[in-house]
Amino acid sequence: MSDKYSKIATVLCEITDQLVIDPAVNFNNRSLDDINFSSRMGSGHATYCKHDVRNNTYSITYGKKMIQSKLDENKIVNWLTWREISRYNYFSGDTSIASVLAHTICHEFSHLLQQYNKWHIKGSVHNKKFYHILNHLHQTGVAQNIKDQLLEQCDNLSVALEFETLKSEKPLVIEKQFSINDEICFSHKNKTYNGRVIKVNKKTLIVSVASFLRKTEWKVPKPLALNNTQG
Repeated sequence: MSDKYSKIATVLCEITDQLVIDPAVNFNNRSLDDINFSSRMGSGHATYCKHDVRNNTYSITYGKKMIQSKLDENKIVNWLTWREISRYNYFSGDTSIASVLAHTICHEFSHLLQQYNKWHIKGSVHNKKFYHILNHLHQTGVAQNIKDQLLEQCDNLSVALEFETLKSEKPLVIEKQFSINDEICFSHKNKTYNGRVIKVNKKTLIVSVASFLRKTEWKVPKPLALNNTQG
């Protein structure tokens, strides 16, 4: 895989490491000085925040194939981070590579703060608390500062944040990847449900949905499922 993706992943990790220890972004007046945190580069698409409860450590992984995908003009539109910028008008709606990668840092850092503050509810990952944090990062200028740092560091490394493919008339449809225990959401009759994947079939998922009264199992077509574990 291109060394370019490794360089970009390293920049994302370095910016994230600085973000964690920056007192300016401490949220809800809680210091992160005591957090046991590390960021790392992954080899695949998976990009996520993880809290290991066994030793109370937190980590954020940036996948190199995620970066490769976001440098493809046909594939970047399939990522939740791209859709969030469009939906909430982050960066004034600018969906350039720099904006999407900077927002990726904000997205995963929001998950870190969400987990650290225990605002994560099983089956409800991208909830109101999560978007409260994410909006805060954009409204206070933290997101723009991250983007500026990203552009500067990539420029110092002579890494161009440019699309590597020509735009086609019809964007490629990228098959969604799911695994058992993935947290997903889907809509049915204008209502959104959150659940956990318990079986992966060729075209559908069997999803366990918990309610106050009981658990139910749903057969969900893969194109209708949104993976809540990756941004």
